[in-house]
Amino acid sequence: MLKQFQLKQKMNKSIWKGKYYQKSFILILLITSVPGLVVGVGTYWFGVDNVENDLREDHQQHVEQQASHINKQFEDLEMTISHWGFESFFNNELGSVNFVRDFKTSRNLTQNIFLLQESNPLIENVAFYIKSDRHLLFNPEYSVLSKEDSTTYESLLSNSKNIYWHLETDRLPGQKGPGQFSLSLINTIPAGSPNPYGSLIVRLNREKVNQILESLNPYRDGGAFLFDGNKVIASSSGLHEASLEQEINAKIAQQSHPQGSFIYKLDGHNYSVSYGKINRLNQEWTYVSVSPMSAIIEPMVILSRMILMISVTGLLLSVLMAWLASRKIYAPVENLLKVFTDEDHALRNQTSDEFQIIKDKWRTLFQESQQLHEQVKNYGPELSQGFLTQLIQGHLSHYNEEGLRERLESFGWETENLHYLIMDVQLTGLEDIQGRFEASDEGLITFVASNIAEELAKTKFNKVHIMNFHDLSMGLFIVENNNLSIDKELLEFGEELTNAINQILNMKVSITIGRKTESLTEIPYLFEAVKQGKYFRTFENQNQIINLQDFQHKRNEYYYPFTIEKEIVQALRVEEKENLNDLIRQFIEELVMRKMKENEIQTGIIQLFSSIQGEILHSGIHPYELFDGRDMVKELSQLREPEGIIKWFINDVIAPFLQKLEGRKNREQKRIVEQVIQSMKENYMNDISLESYADMIATNPYTLSKTFKQTIGINFIDYLTELRMEKAKEMLTGTEMKINEIAEQVGYRPSYFNRIFKKNTGLTPSSFRQNQKLQEMQNDMGSKKLPK
Repeated sequence: MLKQFQLKQKMNKSIWKGKYYQKSFILILLITSVPGLVVGVGTYWFGVDNVENDLREDHQQHVEQQASHINKQFEDLEMTISHWGFESFFNNELGSVNFVRDFKTSRNLTQNIFLLQESNPLIENVAFYIKSDRHLLFNPEYSVLSKEDSTTYESLLSNSKNIYWHLETDRLPGQKGPGQFSLSLINTIPAGSPNPYGSLIVRLNREKVNQILESLNPYRDGGAFLFDGNKVIASSSGLHEASLEQEINAKIAQQSHPQGSFIYKLDGHNYSVSYGKINRLNQEWTYVSVSPMSAIIEPMVILSRMILMISVTGLLLSVLMAWLASRKIYAPVENLLKVFTDEDHALRNQTSDEFQIIKDKWRTLFQESQQLHEQVKNYGPELSQGFLTQLIQGHLSHYNEEGLRERLESFGWETENLHYLIMDVQLTGLEDIQGRFEASDEGLITFVASNIAEELAKTKFNKVHIMNFHDLSMGLFIVENNNLSIDKELLEFGEELTNAINQILNMKVSITIGRKTESLTEIPYLFEAVKQGKYFRTFENQNQIINLQDFQHKRNEYYYPFTIEKEIVQALRVEEKENLNDLIRQFIEELVMRKMKENEIQTGIIQLFSSIQGEILHSGIHPYELFDGRDMVKELSQLREPEGIIKWFINDVIAPFLQKLEGRKNREQKRIVEQVIQSMKENYMNDISLESYADMIATNPYTLSKTFKQTIGINFIDYLTELRMEKAKEMLTGTEMKINEIAEQVGYRPSYFNRIFKKNTGLTPSSFRQNQKLQEMQNDMGSKKLPK
């Protein structure tokens, strides 16, 4: 306590130098004359006992409340496991299933066990034992038990209760970890049956159970225990006594009440032991909280003695009251000063007025803020262009309509009462002007054409975004008010752009105009439709303007569901088998419903197969190997019935591909995550993101995030934060680097580093470093006293 007071005095020396604080202290000291001695004496003699009793009662209430909360957590876990026992999946048929042949049931059972394992943070491991001829165990995957191991699991079925708690000195066969007391919740399957064929074995994480017990003891010293008879179920203790648990349990057995508290002496110190009972599934557990009495009542005793001593000397009491009052008045100013000078100790040590320091710091921060606003303003157009390009090309399909509108509004775009359309511009005739341009000049030609289109579009439309594809083609994303008709302007713009390119570049232009929409989520589909629509142009090298809305009215005899095709490809990427079946059927039915001719339907389904085959190639699997060299296009062309086509896609194309992916998924998953983690450890100080690593391993952020969480148990950003925090702690304790330098070394801005470090550790970086130094000093002093 004295060392902490001295350290606090040392930290506050710089604050004492402030002129505002000095004036406040002197003024209050003059006002606070000698107080009455009776106040101090009365506080000491008449208040201490009452306060001690109140503090002990509060402590007992706290222990009871926390015990109730712990009991509720066990009750919730029991309810969850009990409900799982009544799931239709765990029926009598599982006892007779051949899990080797019935791969689907085995996989579903493993997935259900994984799901149950993640349903509660107290669960460490879930296993499912099936009593059959082979004695099977899913832990969580399929395995066959030996005769010796199966005896242990079979004994769990002999209990008369369907669900009960099980405490073992050693873990069950197949479970990981040291041989300590382990607490498991057993639920026989099927639930309620007198002759169960299996059991769900839910083992609790010992460390997590110990952690929730820590809430019973809010003090650093002391401990908390949970007993089942004479067995210790869990323990969280700072008292290093091997026989302490059993001694306290014996003391509790001597008490006349099932719930209460008593004083326990250990090594000359008094401890308050609070205990009570928890009834769990007809088992009676005893919870115990051991808290040092000094931690409960000593602060009040010290404070009262200080008041008594200071009351005797009027001068010291006046100084103390003046100090307390001035500190109270100065607290808002001090807090504000800390905000502005948290890491700038040199500034806080100045003797100038605090308000002048705050004023100067505020002016500096305001100038920095203005600079940041200017930088954001300068980079704003580039960010807007990148967002629109991703939106149009379908890379933001995971956003809903509201999310896309919010993102677009953040770049200064209006989104209300607007409609959007896509225009495609294709340049042709490069072969006719070889003397002027070469084939390698495609990028340069497209750049010039894009600039021409942008200049002309600004005079015609409200907003326009140009996409330069660098291959003699470009796209225009046009935004206009919803109450305006721009059909005429689109045609005029097309003619003006055509004339300009004809004159400047001496090339022909084919312009495809898509339909209008009010939904941002439809824009990628419009882009795909326009890309496909430009192939309706005539093959001759001449200027053409194709309005897809007019073209569709003239060509109603052919239709291709691009939107459904894109959904099929997306579902294939994320392996949504059930959704794929529905989408394939919807795709075929959409073609049939349009009363299209057979050859047109054949063209449509061959196009769909080509898109699926492209996705298979993109996944790294060769179609020839997947389909064993079969001529799939020939097989498809021979099908005449819609149902036959649907079954062919599902059974002969989709199912083999998903099965192939499932086989290599687990192997690749671990390798990918290990590669990412190694790179994170090498580059944690840089600006890294989930998207950048997804690009690095050629996948999408969603898949990488899901794989990362499944493999190591936490998500990407939490792992990165923990890694950076550990590096920061090493630098704070092992170096004399400044806080700002450490922040940059671990990849953060100083202001954000302070906030996230305090959020993760509960302390600011400066406080953490000071606490570590204080701890080292205490350890050094303790080691010096040891020889005596």
